[in-house]
Amino acid sequence: MAEFNPLIWWRYPPFRRHEWAQRAMVLMWLLMCANLVTAAAVFWLARDQPARARAIAPVQQLDASWLSPPHIVDGTVVANAAAGSTPALVLKNGVEVARIPAGKTARIVEPASPAPVVWRLANAGTVNGESWTWPEFNQPPIKQFSDRRGVALTFDGGASANMLSGILRDLRSHRVRSTFFLTGQFIQRFPEKVRRIILGGHEVANHTFSHPHLTTFDSNSRHNTREGVTRDFLQLELLRTEYSFARLVGQPMAPFWRAPFGETNAQIEQWAGELGYRHVGWTTGHDRSQSFDTLDWVVDPADPLYVSGAEMAERVVDLAAARPNRGIIVLMHVGVDRRSDRVQDHLPRLIDGLQSHKLPVLTVSELLASGPTPDRDVAVADPGATD
Repeated sequence: MAEFNPLIWWRYPPFRRHEWAQRAMVLMWLLMCANLVTAAAVFWLARDQPARARAIAPVQQLDASWLSPPHIVDGTVVANAAAGSTPALVLKNGVEVARIPAGKTARIVEPASPAPVVWRLANAGTVNGESWTWPEFNQPPIKQFSDRRGVALTFDGGASANMLSGILRDLRSHRVRSTFFLTGQFIQRFPEKVRRIILGGHEVANHTFSHPHLTTFDSNSRHNTREGVTRDFLQLELLRTEYSFARLVGQPMAPFWRAPFGETNAQIEQWAGELGYRHVGWTTGHDRSQSFDTLDWVVDPADPLYVSGAEMAERVVDLAAARPNRGIIVLMHVGVDRRSDRVQDHLPRLIDGLQSHKLPVLTVSELLASGPTPDRDVAVADPGATD
């Protein structure tokens, strides 16, 4: 039996004399260090948890507020507003017109509009804040006007613009202005054409972003709100178009909109009205022959609804002349699928005919500002039109 020498064991323990012992000792120290690190981490996280929870909890933000809401002073809209603990935005019909730094106040001065406008004051990045509509937006949709004299030639722009150059040329040569209802997709697809419309002095209004069906008319001939069409859906369609237009030309749209295919109802119009938009249809009659829808969307000559361009131009003039004290709204399009015999080709003849009867050609805003309140017995556009 080997002699046990405590001094040797003290100075030269087994883990220093044998390789396997050295490896076991290193592994043991590594495990001990890992356990110490884990214990320290658990202890730190458990101790700091209340503080971390407080740090990520939402901070109560004070809302922006009107000091004096928008009001008219000598033909100008004036308002005073204050930001809360975050910057605030002042929006006119959904378009930003001023940004107020946190904790600051601002005075907003903007030209007055003849049509209703929705002013909104909101915390930047949130939906909190206050809205203010001036004047109160509770007016009916527009299709025609009583006790007024004039015709608004309106043009819808959606998928194409093959007739736009000729339309703008003829309007310019006759020194008249019109109202164009454009979709957001049209604005994004034809930015230079939109700029030409603005440079021509014409009025641009909203035709939604993607030109969706809003009611069930195409399936059951009823204007019931289509499944999936909600307040958020419609308002996003309008606001996306407004944003695209304002970003392109640096000014807001006219506060009017036209439903695609003429599909709308009171609920849908109320949702649009919350954004400051008033629906504009077109003047109708007892039947198609009395309507001011030019039917330029009907392509097949064999279709019972088909009317030649020359005949339609003459019909519009005759119908308008028979209603000399009615403000008339005519529907046409900047893009059509017809290859010939289009009413747009006869636009000079149409304008000359209206002016020969001393019927001024105006924008919707000009027609709206020229007389009394529009008829309340014409609530929706001529159903069934394809746009």
